[in-house]
Formats: sequence, structure tokens, C-alpha cells
Amino acid sequence: MSSIDTAAARIKKDVVIIGGGPAGMAAALSLKKRGIDNIILLEKENRLGGVLSQCIHDGFGLIYYRKNYTGPEYSAIYERKIIENGVPYLTEATVLSVRALKEGLPEGVCRSLVTVQTSGGTVEYVADAVIVATGCRERGRGLAGIPGTRPAGIYTAGTAQAMINLQNLMPGRRAVIVGSGDIGLIMARRITLEGGEVLCVVEKEDVPGGLRRNIIQCLEDFDIPLFTNSIVTNIYGKERVSGVEVSTIDAEGRVVPGSTRHYECDTVILSVGLIPEEDMIEDWHGGIFLCGNSLYVHDLVDDVSLEGEMTAGKVEDYLRELASDKRPGESRFSWPGIQTMRKKRAEQLARKKEVARKKAESGVKTITCIMCPNGCEIAYDLTGGMCEKGPTYVKNEILNPKRTLTSSVRVTGGTIPLVSVKTTGFIPKEKLREAMERISKIVVEAPVEPGQVIVRNFMEEGIDLVATKEVPADGQGTVAR
Repeated sequence: MSSIDTAAARIKKDVVIIGGGPAGMAAALSLKKRGIDNIILLEKENRLGGVLSQCIHDGFGLIYYRKNYTGPEYSAIYERKIIENGVPYLTEATVLSVRALKEGLPEGVCRSLVTVQTSGGTVEYVADAVIVATGCRERGRGLAGIPGTRPAGIYTAGTAQAMINLQNLMPGRRAVIVGSGDIGLIMARRITLEGGEVLCVVEKEDVPGGLRRNIIQCLEDFDIPLFTNSIVTNIYGKERVSGVEVSTIDAEGRVVPGSTRHYECDTVILSVGLIPEEDMIEDWHGGIFLCGNSLYVHDLVDDVSLEGEMTAGKVEDYLRELASDKRPGESRFSWPGIQTMRKKRAEQLARKKEVARKKAESGVKTITCIMCPNGCEIAYDLTGGMCEKGPTYVKNEILNPKRTLTSSVRVTGGTIPLVSVKTTGFIPKEKLREAMERISKIVVEAPVEPGQVIVRNFMEEGIDLVATKEVPADGQGTVAR
């Protein structure tokens, strides 16, 4: 569903924003607030939000909004603002290329020719500036360099996430997860709660790649082993994965003799890194701005949104210089994203190793607070936190550990088969599997509205199970959020 007409063959725009995820939506809204109206936001899917629609877990908005949203809830905030502010957008629009357009322009100045495939045909935009907010694509098995056969049952973490959260399909029953990025960790919990078994998570570095709060909630809560300094050295299976070999490696990356062990499984899920999606840029030139995960991989969506707003400010400066006949400096566009990503990841890894070293040297027994991404280490005497939430969390963790549960329930008569749900508060950790058994039996009828109560007093008095996504009735249009 689109908010503009694509009848014209070539359309002049001040700014074209590629990607309708959090970075793109934040950039578009910021441009609109700055008085830059001649813009267009392009999204290849049939709805705005990007990957957030399949990220039904919580943890979004903790820094930016100081609230704990799920992915669909976080996306809905921006989608609502896009509509309320009249930001022009086009869905089901795939950008094929971005090329320099220099004809008829002063020397040293160029615009961008953005070629887009839409449901109504091919459209070309001529833009003074282009914001690339396309996010990342996952690194597959070929780039991970894992040897073995090529059977069914090997998925990237994002693909497995979409299967479970959007299509109501289980990727497998016995899984080994390769890589300890956040989505891989979250999938370990999701598969476990859906009745599958995650045998282990394999990480080649000596510290995990994901946030500490996800290590706790997704692995330690379910006693899922995490093997660092380890790699998958073989995958077995003819038609379907039947097993993998996992080996320990030394500091030089060589397999330690006698360390290889075999795991029988039917699924391998890869969470081995992301690559910025910037291939549509055929030639780099002034007026191209990268932001969000297309520049480098961010740990938090809050930072992605903030960067979208900051990029809008840079674009405003660029357009002002362009209008004043001053040649804009080439330093105003950011590239390439891959090198920036590698630098950021190296810095993050170094920080994690330093934190782990200091914790080991202190000898003080602590509990990691998972109430926000800061992951403060709180001692048993309740010292060490950055806010009042830390001591409260530690008290509860010692006496009665509780968690927010996010999942999905089946929908009849809707445009999609599932609606994401969450508990409005914490429920005891030991009741999570019982809660999932109850959820598996729930079926609701479309339409479903965000915040709609699915089950009142779910597992605990005063805690409800509510929908976190809109699901229109079939025939009422595409999903808006």
C-alpha cells in the first residue's frame, strides 16, 4: 500500500530515502520537520518497518524512549508519525541502482539517478541527495567457510526468525547455532520455548558477540551451552542435516587435536555476521549518505533511529550548500560501510574482553542486570548499578526470578497467520514453558489491534497477554505494522 502515485516516468526529488526501517523512517521524519518536503521514502516490502516486524522480542526503545517495546511496537511508533506528518512513501519498491547524473550540471556537481522497480512499473527519481538506510544482509554459509555436505536444514538466523514469527513454521527440532550474535541468541530462546532443543551455541571468539542481557535471558535461563573458541568443522547429512562436528581452536585459529565432538541434529542456524546492504550504489559520488546498519552494524535500534535523525541534519547542510552554488564537500557522504562496520565490531569486541577480564580479576560475585543494555554488574550487597532498577532486579533475581514473555498466537481470517504477543509484566521464570503450552492452544480471530488483550490475568494476577501488532481481517488491505 502506497501513499503516492507512480504514473510519472522520472520524478525530481530533493531527497530519496532508501529503506523504510527505523533509520529510514527516522531520517524521513527529521527531514520533514526541517521543512524539506520534496522527499520520498522507498521500502521493498509491502509495509514499512523493515526487519522489525519479525523481531517480536522486547528490548527496543530502552535508551531512546526509556520504555521496553517489542520490534512491531517500536516500528508502529514511527509508522504512525510517518502517516500523521504526511511523509510520502512507497512500498513494494525495490531500488535497482543509484548512479551519478552529471548532464547539464556545473563541473564537480552531480545528482543521483535512482531506478526503482514498483508494482506499477519502473520509476526513475532524480535526487539531489540519497539516504541509504537499507540495513544489512546476513552472512551465509559460503562466507562463513563451513565445510561439509549441502543438505536442507541450514538457515541464517534471520530466515529462521521469519519462519517462526511470521509463517508459523519450525525450522527444526534439534539445532546447533553457529555464532553468538544477538539474533542467534534470541533464536536459541525462541526455538526452546517452541518445544525444540538447542544443543549448543558455537562461537569462534573467546567472548560472545551478543549483549550480556541476551546471554542471560536466552542461554543461561535454559541451560544452553555456549562454546567459545570453537568452530563447526563439518556438517553431515544427505537430504537433511543429520549432525555437525564442533572443534576447539587455539589463538591462531587452528583446531586443537582431540577436541572435536559430534552432535546429532537436524538444523544448523547461522548467526555469523552481517554485511551492509549497499550494492545498489553503482558509483559513489557526492550527495550519498549512509546511516543505520547500512553504515555499520548497531547493537541497539535506538542508536539506529538517532543516526537517521543526525543524517537528516547532514543532508540539510548539503542541500543548503547546493542551493547556494557552493560546491558541497565530498566529506559529507559516508562510505564504505563495511570498513566502518569492521572497525566498530573490533572496538566492541575489545571492550567485551576488557569487561570480562576485570570481572574475573575482581573475584566479587555479581549478577548482571538485564533491565537495559548497560548490563551493570550488581554485587550481592546491591552496589555497582547505574540506576535504581539494578538493585531491584538483583533482589528479584535472588528471591523469585521473573521474565517478560514474548511469543505469537495463531490468527484466523487475517492477512497473516500469526499475531505477536507479550505479557504486560513479568512472570516467574519457571512458568515460561507452561505459559508457552497455553499460548500454543490460543487462536484469535482477525482483526486484531495492538494492545488488544488476548488473555486477561495470564499466569499471574494482574498480568495480561496482549497483542503487539495489527492484523487486519483478510481483504481489508496489507498489514500496516
